[in-house]
Amino acid sequence: MASMEKHISDLLYVHDCVIVPGLGGFVANHKPAVVVEERNLFQPPSKEIGFNRSLSHNDGLLAKHVSQREQISWEESLERIQTFVARVFEKINRGETAIINCQGF
Repeated sequence: MASMEKHISDLLYVHDCVIVPGLGGFVANHKPAVVVEERNLFQPPSKEIGFNRSLSHNDGLLAKHVSQREQISWEESLERIQTFVARVFEKINRGETAIINCQGF
């Protein structure tokens, strides 16, 4: 079973926005390639990931992805997402920092 962070990361690789229902949306902003001539340096294009807590409605993208990858029902994928969101809010409510590691970004 993949972690929810892995599912979010996989989707951000292909999509510009991944909404986690009840939490918010991760939004990819494309950064163009950069050439720094004085240092003979080339930086390839990349994505910078931002977070928008106002984007919390369920567009179905994450739930469908989890359902397909984990081979579970739609309802069970929604339950897993809700559990993930609850854990994030538990940390925040305890005054801790909730780190969502979207590898590769």
